[in-house]
Amino acid sequence: WVDLKLLLRENPRSMFFLNDKEGFISCFGMKGDLLKTVDGGINWVKQTYPNLEGNMNHIQSDKHTHLYAILSGLNTNTVLIKSTDKGNSWEIINDSPELGFSLITFSFKIFEDRIYISGKNGIIIVTDLNGKEMERIITNASNIFDFEIIDKDNIVMSASGKILKTTDGGKKWSTMYNRSARIVDFWNPNEGIMILNKSYCATDVYQANDVIAYTKDGGLTWDESAEATNIMSDYSDSQLLTDKGYILLIGKNIIVLNR
Repeated sequence: WVDLKLLLRENPRSMFFLNDKEGFISCFGMKGDLLKTVDGGINWVKQTYPNLEGNMNHIQSDKHTHLYAILSGLNTNTVLIKSTDKGNSWEIINDSPELGFSLITFSFKIFEDRIYISGKNGIIIVTDLNGKEMERIITNASNIFDFEIIDKDNIVMSASGKILKTTDGGKKWSTMYNRSARIVDFWNPNEGIMILNKSYCATDVYQANDVIAYTKDGGLTWDESAEATNIMSDYSDSQLLTDKGYILLIGKNIIVLNR
């Protein structure tokens, strides 16, 4: 491991790399402030954007290497923005007041030629890659914490206190797990990895007993790790390194999983 020495006064908000050389780190600043590197993190250049108001979060790319992010400020509405020149400039492509936003988990996923956005009141807003709304998927949830788009029919979603899934593009939803959970990944409708809450401490509601679990039958049964304290609340992010393994950032620890 090499310390990139970003010299920031606060923690970075999100990070995304297009390849092993070009990457971005969003940082606090009300003009969508970014740090950009083109040499794998050896040098960083700060970029600000006069046309933006707010902080940039959850940077992602499509298959064309166009970038997307959520922009959210204290006194501004949440908007979806896009860059077609590797972060040199950004434009607002969707400013619907129905857009939702969660700094802790995420706000949208790109799947093929569509963007699936977490909306308010349990709505998933589906747009094309230019931000034009195509449809709205109504769920049985009051709030959406995250979801995994397996294909256009199969979606797994983490909602308030339960995990829901659909096999028909959102027309009908069923409960996969009836407690709080976080999604690590689902690579087909049957197989996936999640962090499942098992119980809470009777004398301390901030102490939870959680497991990392794998299912091969769509959530009917789970192979579970040993229970540990606050895995779910300490979980920050995961990354598929190869077709066979993941790394999970849990608190200050990096956990390696076999797929």
